[in-house]
Formats: sequence, structure tokens, C-alpha cells
Amino acid sequence: MLAAEIWRLFASHRLTSVPTMDYELLSGVKVLLSHLRPKSLFGRRYVFTIVSYLIGVFIFATIVGQVGNVITNRNANRLEFERLLDGAKTYMRHHKQINNIVETNKVIT
Repeated sequence: MLAAEIWRLFASHRLTSVPTMDYELLSGVKVLLSHLRPKSLFGRRYVFTIVSYLIGVFIFATIVGQVGNVITNRNANRLEFERLLDGAKTYMRHHKQINNIVETNKVIT
């Protein structure tokens, strides 16, 4: 399209009006290229869109990270409790306390 416009402007003038042809040719090129340049308003919209998207992604990542952290801590606490409980059971088996506890529960109930 750009080449066709330039050729149309060039072909429409005689060789006697070379300065006028140059001015009109440059004006035509300027008009054609002005539509190709991004406007500053569009640039601001793109920047706003990109920044708001990144903020949303960071907030989502923070929430997911915190949920993952809570789950990891809960599992670690559960494993620690199970380890302590297993240690207590091992101690009681080693010292033969399991039978005493079962007999005590029968007496109480």
C-alpha cells in the first residue's frame, strides 16, 4: 500500500514541479507512516495492562505459596507428633508398661 501511494503521488506530477513533488511525496509518506506509530495513550494502556497483570500474578503466587507453607507445616507437625508417639510406645513396650495401662483402663471403666 505504501509503495502504491508513493508511486501514485510520483506519477501524478510532471517533471517541471520537482520541489512540489518532493514536498507532497514527503507529506504523503508522513501521513502514511503516522498511522503506524504507536500513540502514547496506547502505550500507557499497554503498560497499565502489563503492570496490573503482573500484580495479579504476584498476588496469586503469594497466596499459593502461603497455602503450600501451611500444608507443609501441618505435615511436619503431624510427623513430629507421630515420631514422639512412636517413641513413647517403644519406651512403654521396652519397660512392659502396656499391660499395666490396659489393666488400669479395665479397672477404671
